[in-house]
Amino acid sequence: MDNTPSRVPSTNRADTPTTPARFMRPIEVKEPDNPFTPPSTSAGQGGPSSPIAPIATTPTTGKRKRSPSPKFHGSPNTFGADRHTPHFDERYKLYNSFGDDSSANGNDGPSTPSSYSKRLYKAALGVPTTPHRHGSSPYSFEETPGSSARSPVGRYDMPRSASPTRRPWQIPRQPYKVLDAPDLVDDFYLNLVDWSSKNSLAVGLGSCVYLWEANTAKVTKLCELGEDGVSSVSWHDQGKHLAVGTNRGLIQIWDVARTTKMRQYVDHTARVGTLAWKDFELTSGSRDRTIVHHDSRVKERRTDPTAWAIAHTGDPLRPSHTQEVCGLKWNRGSTRWLASGGNDNKLFIWDDRMLDNGRPRPVHEFNEHQAAVKAIAWSPHQNGVLASGGGTADKQIRFWDVTKPKSDPTTILGYHDTGSQVCNLAWSKFSYDLVSSHGYSNNDVRVWKYDHNRRNHPVSNAPIIQQRCDPLTAHGMRVLYMAMSPDGENIVTGAGDETLRFWKVFNRPRLNTQSVLQPMGPQR
Repeated sequence: MDNTPSRVPSTNRADTPTTPARFMRPIEVKEPDNPFTPPSTSAGQGGPSSPIAPIATTPTTGKRKRSPSPKFHGSPNTFGADRHTPHFDERYKLYNSFGDDSSANGNDGPSTPSSYSKRLYKAALGVPTTPHRHGSSPYSFEETPGSSARSPVGRYDMPRSASPTRRPWQIPRQPYKVLDAPDLVDDFYLNLVDWSSKNSLAVGLGSCVYLWEANTAKVTKLCELGEDGVSSVSWHDQGKHLAVGTNRGLIQIWDVARTTKMRQYVDHTARVGTLAWKDFELTSGSRDRTIVHHDSRVKERRTDPTAWAIAHTGDPLRPSHTQEVCGLKWNRGSTRWLASGGNDNKLFIWDDRMLDNGRPRPVHEFNEHQAAVKAIAWSPHQNGVLASGGGTADKQIRFWDVTKPKSDPTTILGYHDTGSQVCNLAWSKFSYDLVSSHGYSNNDVRVWKYDHNRRNHPVSNAPIIQQRCDPLTAHGMRVLYMAMSPDGENIVTGAGDETLRFWKVFNRPRLNTQSVLQPMGPQR
């Protein structure tokens, strides 16, 4: 199959060489209709979904028409504040239709308030009632003596009228921003996009690394590698340093603020397709089948006493990857695990405490995937829960509990067949949801709801994940790259169509300000 990247038509493109000014220019796209807001209406006209109806005016005077208000007897708080009443117009009609009660009682005046309230209560709840004889209010009711059924609604617990409920947040179907990214390589095994904690986006394009500031939309070229090419980028947690892997096996660490290269390591003999940070320690995976780890605070690689490497030796007691390493992720829990995925369809879990003894051995080896494992994501809510995705021949997202021993069959929490190549995975910071990007053959983005109770109940016939919405299908080619914003609400995706698209896929929950800022008692 031809994987040659193709360009999408755009009015901002020009047949000129790639320059920094051309990188990440916004592409003018037609804004999609927002399905979550009512359509705008002309002045003086109210639409069917408008929450507030317009007030009619008299043609001659221009004054507002006001409906006649019924006159209530007694205190307005006794009836006007009733929490379960029919519509105002219906209530007014009932009030005017009860005049015959007075004639039945020998009165010539209007119906009494108790008669009106009695019939209104009966019309609303369908329960025969009589006024309280000794109640403080003439509009409070008690059950009719001899009645076989008692109303479930008491005097002080009458239900509130139906109030408009807040519509649950829905995921927009279209990206809110599209940027031009020329020369973005269409290669499944690379990782060319990452978003820093300081809201700066790093993208590897050809032999250059560009930075796009999300706050100001400013574009800066960080470095140019000449004849070498960028194969991976990864931000440090503090957002001050960026690690860059190259096609020739080099690893560079750049100080972004000073635009200075701080470190350069020559640890691999082939391209470095994946990078992962753990505090100030950097781990790299390469096409030469090795995983190298060292402390970035040590200037020279050969003097680093904490450095170690995982290489394929053929020793069955020390298994490792036999093909290119394309996925690396450190977890954030108390026990530090490193997950590595490779083109050999294997997923390894390494314990940090067992890696620097010269003979590293994995604590878990998973062979269930049937294709390359690039997509790896640790759950931020449950320690030891890992999600992994397989390539074109596998198309599955699998979930693991690495806190359990190898012999425990419940280590595998479950899996789901997506029907498409899984390129990236990322968990939500606020809920048990996760987002995935896909390649062949759907080329889309999907948001999933994860069954977090599966860890306690591993034997279940229910699906472990379910789609939150229809797939997001704005990209025209494989969605190979994905990164999450520092606020945890947005993601950016990159594809072979040489565009970067920004999506809002997660919603930050509203916090109780009083409970956060004002403790509910003394701290002991």
